[in-house]
Amino acid sequence: MSITSEYIKSALESFGFGYGDKIMVHSSLSSFGWVEGGAKAVINALMDLVGLDGTILMPSFNHGAPFNEGGSGVYDPMKTPCTDGRIPDTFWRMKDVYRSLNPTHPFAAWGKDAERYTKNHHLILTMGEDSPLGLITRDGGY
Repeated sequence: MSITSEYIKSALESFGFGYGDKIMVHSSLSSFGWVEGGAKAVINALMDLVGLDGTILMPSFNHGAPFNEGGSGVYDPMKTPCTDGRIPDTFWRMKDVYRSLNPTHPFAAWGKDAERYTKNHHLILTMGEDSPLGLITRDGGY
């Protein structure tokens, strides 16, 4: 059986997720099996599910790779790859996705609260109550 974007959206709806929801997604493309359309199909299913009134948040961590021996020594939110897998690395590169400036554990977000969730992440604790995770939790997200 091939997994499609429509199948993923339908499965998430069966769990009660829907339009306007705020969701934090930690994912593994290989866990799905073969997905028709790959990582973009998974992301499109999530975007279709929550719509522009919802928000998708994903880790786009590099785990300090730029600062390891042989690394560039610089985190560039527009260039530094994510080391959390194909889905989040594809997600942060998409149109209208914001990526935080945290140099080792940036989050990427899309939708209604995307900018608010990411804009001050470099100024606060990585996983603190005002971090992207803290904000989405405070807003009743999943």
